[in-house]
Amino acid sequence: MVEFLLMKYFYLLLSLVNMKNKILTTNYKETYAIGRTFSNELKSGDIVLLYGDLGTGKTTFVKGLLKGFQYK
Repeated sequence: MVEFLLMKYFYLLLSLVNMKNKILTTNYKETYAIGRTFSNELKSGDIVLLYGDLGTGKTTFVKGLLKGFQYK
């Protein structure tokens, strides 16, 4: 039952991701800057789902996101 509910919400999240705008970056600085800018759009309780192949910039994005939150 729990596994089914988790899968249901996982697929719901994936469908929502496909409905959102996508941003393509070409280097580290752009990806970092997008993460930093995106931090201004989040509010307490928001959930961010990152997915992608190895080396696509997920960690760089999160580094920018944390910098935007002034996390040390």
